[in-house]
Amino acid sequence: MGLVAAGCGGPPSEAAVAQVQQVVAERTEGRVVYHPRRDRAREALREETVFSLVRRPLTESSAVRVALLQSPRLQAELARLGIATADLHQAGLAENPQLWGAVRLPAAGSVVPDVTGGLTTSFLSLFTLAARQRIAEARLEAETLAVSHLVLDTVAAVRTTYVEVQRQQQRLAAVRALRATLADPTEQTPALAPVREALAERVLTREGDLVAARERMNRLLGLWLPAHLGWSVVAPLPPLPPQPLRTRLLERTAIAQRLDLQARRARTRRFGRTLEMARDWGWLSGLSLGASVYAPPTGDGVTVGPAGAVSLPIFDQGQAAVARLEAEHARAQHRTTELAVTIRSQVRERRGALARARRRLTLVRSGPLRRARATAAAASRDPSEHARRQLALLDAYEAELDALAAYWSARHELTRVCGGALPTTPL
Repeated sequence: MGLVAAGCGGPPSEAAVAQVQQVVAERTEGRVVYHPRRDRAREALREETVFSLVRRPLTESSAVRVALLQSPRLQAELARLGIATADLHQAGLAENPQLWGAVRLPAAGSVVPDVTGGLTTSFLSLFTLAARQRIAEARLEAETLAVSHLVLDTVAAVRTTYVEVQRQQQRLAAVRALRATLADPTEQTPALAPVREALAERVLTREGDLVAARERMNRLLGLWLPAHLGWSVVAPLPPLPPQPLRTRLLERTAIAQRLDLQARRARTRRFGRTLEMARDWGWLSGLSLGASVYAPPTGDGVTVGPAGAVSLPIFDQGQAAVARLEAEHARAQHRTTELAVTIRSQVRERRGALARARRRLTLVRSGPLRRARATAAAASRDPSEHARRQLALLDAYEAELDALAAYWSARHELTRVCGGALPTTPL
């Protein structure tokens, strides 16, 4: 989707932020909101909205909404658009004229001073106004696309981390449940001690894993207030979709949708326009035109006439500046091609990871998990043997959780490398 450069009316980055919001709304469930710190009313509304979201169990969609509202990283990136918008406004202005003057007093004789002065402005500034605006528009377009891509990347990271929190939460709950079952005081046989010790150690490990996953989510969502940190997630992990994702044309989809690739193309256009301006108008960089006023000491009357100044290209004819721009333009073209190659490779890699994750889950369910369930269901009079079977069932259950979480993480990652949204039509 092409993005048109924003105008300069209203707050510096309001129109550009609106374009980012449009892209995010098309490809996610949320809407990114820019809240400058000077706007206390909007800050209070944002904080109230975030609190209302985190005090209920977070779904994947509501976690994304919190990140779009609260993440300081996204707010910092959105502020970049204000810089690019201000540069566009500046590019539409000619350079201010320079007013100069001089007063010369004679060393002897008449005491009437010799007065001269004038008004000049850059000739190049006037003639390159439209070209500089096109360059600034290309920069704003590139910045808007780059920020939009970063927002979509953050959304994908939130979704992946949400899956990880779900996985760790379920693993911890399963270990605690088994530990509670085997803590029956009537079953205090010495043979159960190693199993209980192993479960106690595993509980500590799973608690640490869950804390680490939650803190990664806190960083992504920008949460730090004590009232915000008690959030919970909806469990369990979603089931496997009944049908595999058809991925035949995903490379084409990614090339069409990836906003970082579109940003690279916009930057390449900016370098091309800068190079074109340097070639067409660079020789006029030292030319200024205006008017001069002269009041002679003889009192014969004030004279007014045109004035001009030009830089003599004796030592610097501008070849180095043009050569630098040519190199930057060529570099931008090659980096755009490099990114397109990388995107295609990423899609193939993530597509393969998704297919393997689905097959792995099928293998776990049909193999280790099925056998562990059958073994655990068999009658056993030996408490230690029963405990070992339950521990084996726990291992198989955790392997199933790992495989299911790996599938959803791979799917979210494939969505990310495709530009934030998978095709809705059959491929």
